[in-house]
Amino acid sequence: MDIDPITRPDVIADAWLPPFEKNSFDAVVLDPPYASFGRHARYTLGRNAAWIARRYVIWFSSFAATSLPGCSIAKWWTVLVGNDSQIRQLVFFVPTKNKLPPEKRIARGPGMRYNKWTGENLLLF
Repeated sequence: MDIDPITRPDVIADAWLPPFEKNSFDAVVLDPPYASFGRHARYTLGRNAAWIARRYVIWFSSFAATSLPGCSIAKWWTVLVGNDSQIRQLVFFVPTKNKLPPEKRIARGPGMRYNKWTGENLLLF
């Protein structure tokens, strides 16, 4: 799944609103964009990934994720991808039985742009 059709994904969609049911896949890999984003973004993306993963949510990023909602850490590696480069975090999370369903409305971060398609255009204060 990718939102960019140039990558030729099987499904054109975004991790902010994945079009899959609970436990659709054995593993879900999150490789977020290489730009800083807030804690709420990691929370939302992790929560959505945990909902559709049966066995693992795999986090591969230059940003460390020490927790994801509805998951516990199983394994963690720090990966050096080359000289003069950023390190990457490869973290295997295991979804717990107490998964949270995907958010119906995204309150903060880049995913807010999707609220216009969910019919939830109310402002939260």
